[in-house]
Amino acid sequence: MPKGEVIKVPGQYKFVISAILCCSCAFAQNTDLEHGKIEIRGFGGGIRAGNFHVSQPAFAAGVEAAIGLNRIVAVTGTYSFDRLYDRPDIFQQSRVVHEFMGGFRFSIPNHSRITPYGAVSGGGVVLVDTPEFFDQLITASLSGPSFASSSSTTHFAMAIGPGVNYRINSHAGIAVDVRGVAISFGLNSTPGWFLRTTGSFYYRF
Repeated sequence: MPKGEVIKVPGQYKFVISAILCCSCAFAQNTDLEHGKIEIRGFGGGIRAGNFHVSQPAFAAGVEAAIGLNRIVAVTGTYSFDRLYDRPDIFQQSRVVHEFMGGFRFSIPNHSRITPYGAVSGGGVVLVDTPEFFDQLITASLSGPSFASSSSTTHFAMAIGPGVNYRINSHAGIAVDVRGVAISFGLNSTPGWFLRTTGSFYYRF
């Protein structure tokens, strides 16, 4: 080809080349949770028994906020509503766990849509036990017309587990997360724990 001659691209290929360049620029953008970026995610899923007595269905739902310190580390704050069942029969006593935790997420940044991570957090939980209707009827028949009421206790708790983020675009994605939650009942007591598996949707801005 003579020096200085300009290569002419047929018109039917110009659109294809432009689209490829645009996609390349888009995927070249850094989509990790970098310093100062904020992420909000909502999650929901199921609970499997550890040494808690849990019957099915038991479920969890909540929200988590994260602020990136760098591409690897983010600070997190989590609230989770966990619905458990202590006694798997018609005379059930329901147990609800409200988790309030803060911690860190450690991601493995890469150039694909999939980002594995590990998370650790600590904080407090409130256990709320409520006798169900049949339990209250039995209590009323044995001790008089006054029905049993809910009781709540507060405990220290920790959570740890892995997860995987799947990026849909530069702002949004979905994730799968597994957390083991341990609840302290005092220095002389065995901690209670259960396993929470959830799916989530997140948005970064």
